[in-house]
Amino acid sequence: MQPAPEQQQETSYWPWIAAALALLAGAIGAVWLLRRKQPAADETNETGADEEAEGTPPAAPPPPVPSPRSAVRPAPPPQTGPRPWIDLSMDVRNARLSLMGVTIGYELTLHNRGDRAAEDILVRSLIANADSDQQASFQQFFAGTAGLPTHSVVSIAPGESHRLKGELRLLPDQIRPVQMEGRTLLIPVAAFDAQYRWTRDQGDAGIGRTGQAFIIGQEKSPPAERLSPFRTDLGPRQYRMPGSRATTLNLAS
Repeated sequence: MQPAPEQQQETSYWPWIAAALALLAGAIGAVWLLRRKQPAADETNETGADEEAEGTPPAAPPPPVPSPRSAVRPAPPPQTGPRPWIDLSMDVRNARLSLMGVTIGYELTLHNRGDRAAEDILVRSLIANADSDQQASFQQFFAGTAGLPTHSVVSIAPGESHRLKGELRLLPDQIRPVQMEGRTLLIPVAAFDAQYRWTRDQGDAGIGRTGQAFIIGQEKSPPAERLSPFRTDLGPRQYRMPGSRATTLNLAS
C-alpha cells in the first residue's frame, strides 16, 4: 500500500529541512572553533616575534593589517558565583505574504533563571531562508558582525520574565523559495542574540550572552512536532496557523 499524497509530501519536505539545519549547525560550530583557535594563534605569533628579535636588530613595526578574524573575539573565561542566566523563547503571532515580502510577527520572552538581576540587555535579531546561503549569514550573526539591534531592556530580576513584540521581514529580493513537487515552499529561520551585564559581589561587571535559533512554519491540525513550510505560489495571504520550534542551535555564556 502506498502512503497518501499528503504523507508523501510531508515526508519529502523534511530531508531538505534537516540538511538546512545541519548547515546552520555547522555555521555556529565554525564560529566557536574560530574563538577557540584565536588565543592559540596569538600565542604562536608572539613566540615567533620573540625568536626573531633575538637574531636580528629591532625594526620599525609595519602598519597594522586588518584581520578577517578581528570581529571574532576569544570566548570569555567561565563566569563563577551568583549570576543571571537568560533563556529565550519565541511565539509567532502572525505571518503573512505580501508585496512587501514575508513578515513574521513574534513575541520573544526573556526569562532570567539565575540568581542575579540581568541589566543593560541588548537583543539582536536576524531572519534568513533555510537554504545553502544560511551558513554564512548565521556565522556572521553569531560572530556579532551581522544582524540588527531590535530591543533593549533595562533589567530583569531573578525568576522574572520580560516579553518583547516585534516583526521580522524577508524582502521580496531576499526570499529564496524551493521548488518541490510543483509547489513553491519557504522555510524561514530566525535567530536572536541577547547580551547583558550584571554586578558581581566585588562590584565589577559580569557579561553574559544567550543565542537561540528558531525554525518557522505552519502548525498542523491536529498539532504535531513538525511544522509545514509556507507556500509562496498561491499569492498574497495571511497564513492561518503560524508557529515556531526552537532548534538545538543555541549558545550561552
